[in-house]
Amino acid sequence: MAMSQNSNSGGGVKAEPNVTPMIDVMLVLLIIFMVVTPALLAGFNAQPPQGQNLKDHPEDAELDQVLGIDKDGAYYLNKKPVAKTAIEAEIKRIYEARTV
Repeated sequence: MAMSQNSNSGGGVKAEPNVTPMIDVMLVLLIIFMVVTPALLAGFNAQPPQGQNLKDHPEDAELDQVLGIDKDGAYYLNKKPVAKTAIEAEIKRIYEARTV
């Protein structure tokens, strides 16, 4: 006697999940974590490059001019209070005195 098949199957598609791609992805992730974890535990030691020309240049400080205005509207030229009407004359005096 032959084995009888279920008559309800009707030749339809069987719904069986294909887990092979999921297993492949999980194995790749496992390998990545196995490689990365020791690197994270060891840390990353970086040596920044040493800078050049680290000396201050005091000769440039004489040429720098800073005009500041505080929240109250007071003006400062090189950290010294200056009247608003005298700013133009002070700046002209500073730049006319320059030899550079």
